[in-house]
Amino acid sequence: MDLIERIDRWGAVAPEATAHISDRKTLTYGQLRRRSDALASYLTERFGDDRSPIAVLGHREPEMLIAFLGAVKSCRPYVPLDTALPQQRIDKILATSRAALVLTPEDVRQLPESQMRCPSRGLQGDGPFYVLFTSGSTGAGAALVLTPEDVRQLPESQMRCPSRGLQGDGPFYVLFTSGSTGEPKGVIITLACLEHFVTWMLAEHRFTEFGEVFLNQAPFSFDLSVMDLYCSLATGGTLFSISRDLIANPKELYRALTSSGVTTWVSTPSFAQMCLVEEKFSETMLPRVRRFLFCGETLTPQTAGQLLKRFSRAEVWNTYGPTEATVATTSIRVDAEILNLPDRI
Repeated sequence: MDLIERIDRWGAVAPEATAHISDRKTLTYGQLRRRSDALASYLTERFGDDRSPIAVLGHREPEMLIAFLGAVKSCRPYVPLDTALPQQRIDKILATSRAALVLTPEDVRQLPESQMRCPSRGLQGDGPFYVLFTSGSTGAGAALVLTPEDVRQLPESQMRCPSRGLQGDGPFYVLFTSGSTGEPKGVIITLACLEHFVTWMLAEHRFTEFGEVFLNQAPFSFDLSVMDLYCSLATGGTLFSISRDLIANPKELYRALTSSGVTTWVSTPSFAQMCLVEEKFSETMLPRVRRFLFCGETLTPQTAGQLLKRFSRAEVWNTYGPTEATVATTSIRVDAEILNLPDRI
């Protein structure tokens, strides 16, 4: 069973289970499966054998997850773009990626559920799952935006199950990072690479199926988000996304965290340090949290020490890795003994 089949399985055995929460909007596993199947069918009918990437532009909306899986189920990698990015950078990435289509949450919401059928997947373990762009040379390209009217006019007979042919070495996603020169350059991640990463994470942390709530702090255009997104979907967990507006309003942020039921905290260290400014940020606010997973920045001994003190029943983990190696390649549990070593890294 590959990663996509594993995610789809939750849509069959627990269709009403919550897959994603963002700004009080929820997405169930049943909806995720049906709507991503419908989108895959549409993309297959429209583009045939063209495997150009599909750009997904939004900000942590549930429809972004539908777009990600719909693209991959049609054997096309997705390119995640956050609306917080400068328009010039978005345009540059679209040109560099030569995306065939730009999907927005508004477009995806128009998909009629009655037409949502399950396509047959062909993505193998070495198929690219996503593409992350770093600095590099540019290229010419044009994006075609899918409008709600396009989907509404799609004949029901076309919403059939396409045969998926994505193999393990096929692209799953393409991510863009800033890099040193400022010019976008895409990093292609295959299905096999993503599956290896998720398998490693699941073995390391032994997440409880249908028992985890993962915090999603990083935008989907940042590869840290892959850690919470796919570990959550692979285990039937709930992804709890916090928007930039919520982050900008500490009072509402802490209220949301208190009611979130988060069990696995995934963020940059600087975000956790920001939260630690609030004295009430402790296991009283997050009684279910069992682990903190960090990546993307340096985790200071001060931040780790404060977390261990305030969350006595939780583990603190620091991970590191370049984007090209799929999120992270090293991981260590930080405890009091490590913090007391004379030569910390």
